[in-house]
Amino acid sequence: VNNTLHRNSGHGNARFDGADLNPNCDNNDWRDNDFGTVNQPCVRGPRPGAIAGQVVDAATGAGVGGATVTADGRTATTDAGGSFVIGELAPATYTVTVTAPGYLQASETATVTAGETTTVTVQLQREPPRRGAIAGLVIDANTGAVIVGATVTADGRSATTDASGRYTIADLPPATYTVTVTADGYTQASRTVTVTAGETTTAHFALRAARPPRGDPQTVEDCRDGGWREYGFRNQGQCIRFVRTGQDSRPQNPQTEQDCRNGGWRDYGFRNQGECIRFVRTGEDSRQDGPRTGFDCLVGGWRKYGFHNLAECIWFVYTGIDNRP
Repeated sequence: VNNTLHRNSGHGNARFDGADLNPNCDNNDWRDNDFGTVNQPCVRGPRPGAIAGQVVDAATGAGVGGATVTADGRTATTDAGGSFVIGELAPATYTVTVTAPGYLQASETATVTAGETTTVTVQLQREPPRRGAIAGLVIDANTGAVIVGATVTADGRSATTDASGRYTIADLPPATYTVTVTADGYTQASRTVTVTAGETTTAHFALRAARPPRGDPQTVEDCRDGGWREYGFRNQGQCIRFVRTGQDSRPQNPQTEQDCRNGGWRDYGFRNQGECIRFVRTGEDSRQDGPRTGFDCLVGGWRKYGFHNLAECIWFVYTGIDNRP
């Protein structure tokens, strides 16, 4: 009799010689079913067991699909509900390790008993969000020269520009921030910046030289590029007229809500009583620098905005061309 048996189970070839056969199966032997015969031999040794369980999100308890579960070099992938099975394990204690995209690796210990399935639940903690940064350059808007020592702030965190005018605010969680830049002798500037995980978002700033509020412009150039706002004029034409003629048409500011009532808001250059009262309460100045519709130009309204005539005012509304002196 040939005491050597060959087993081909689809998992590789296993060879058992006569010493491995036991004619009388007992509780410590397991039946090899791959022979497909009625008189099957018993292979000496304990029956294999299995590890089964579920991988879940530690925060929500929901199953984590697509996770890789490893035990003693054998692996399984969790289904959509987070369940898995690793079979054909010899009785022993195993370290079950789980990895999944977006989660930190986790491990649990499982003891396999002969012929039994050991159940284990592995909880995964989500990876902390990767952080990003904001970096850029701060320059003088008129000369293009770098500004050294400017303070750049985002969500309470700040950086100072170096000798080359550059700054970096690092270690920021992904989010949208309002970035504000201040520097001695310059007007403050702000913009919205979105930070992406693992990326550095670039945000450059060009600051304009500060002018004393409610001061007097000395040249026509002081009134251009929005400079008239720094001197308290309602529009560029009023500012230029002041430089050329000395005529000061700057509106004063109301001190109380009563100053805005009974048409008083008109004396301060506001469009309505509500805007005037809002200025008194909050300091928000919404006085306009030009007409918004053709109706604003009618019934002599063009004079209010500093135009020579009605046609110039309406031309400004529809084309944006400003012919005011």
